[in-house]
Amino acid sequence: RIDRVQKVVKGGNITKYRALVVIGNLMGAGGYSYGKGVTPQDAVARASRKAKQDLHFIERFKGCALAHDVKGKFNSCIVNIFATPPGYGARGSILGRAILKQLGFSSFTIKAHGRRTPSSYVYATFDALAQLQSPEDMARARGRRLFEIES
Repeated sequence: RIDRVQKVVKGGNITKYRALVVIGNLMGAGGYSYGKGVTPQDAVARASRKAKQDLHFIERFKGCALAHDVKGKFNSCIVNIFATPPGYGARGSILGRAILKQLGFSSFTIKAHGRRTPSSYVYATFDALAQLQSPEDMARARGRRLFEIES
């Protein structure tokens, strides 16, 4: 998303551009960031550089899905990401699908509630993904064996 922002000074207005960028490698690593610049291309380039410095690594279940449902919150935006079996497909808003597909997820349902500005949506989505646990971690926390969890 690219926005035009202006600053009022004594001599007139200073116009700059602000870009929100979400990057991913389609294999579980991705990041997001804002960048400002004199031109939209400059803003996107700066945001991309900053997003690459702040990568998040998310473990995918069976290479394409979530292991369990997760919930993230930022300000008044609440994002629920529901786990679905592999092959189910991507369901939800355009922005939510774009974020999760950049990270390599192909089976999920995403639903947002509250004030869904693009920045709040992105922050809440990454907050939800930060709470994601692998099946091995869930089994260890419950004191069970892995095949008891998966069945």
